[in-house]
Amino acid sequence: MSKKGDIYLGVYGSEYLLSAFGRTLTIADEDITREGRTFDGTLVRDKIATKTTITLSYSLIGGSELATLKTIYALDTTLSLQIYHTDNHCWTRN
Repeated sequence: MSKKGDIYLGVYGSEYLLSAFGRTLTIADEDITREGRTFDGTLVRDKIATKTTITLSYSLIGGSELATLKTIYALDTTLSLQIYHTDNHCWTRN
């Protein structure tokens, strides 16, 4: 059973629980815009999309944890990320 703070990463349906030891997670949204000038010279900016950047870093990782992460990334396929913000309720990104 998953609990608050658990993070799973892997191929959809086969996610692996990542170690919480020394882990830092940052989620940031960045607006993607297009800008140009109108006929009278006014600068206009249009929001096209919002890009979510997820950064997962470890202060120290080794052994089987490092080998597992290398194996997951070497799959070169779309990965599923599940972040549990409360017990049994998660934020999922594929």
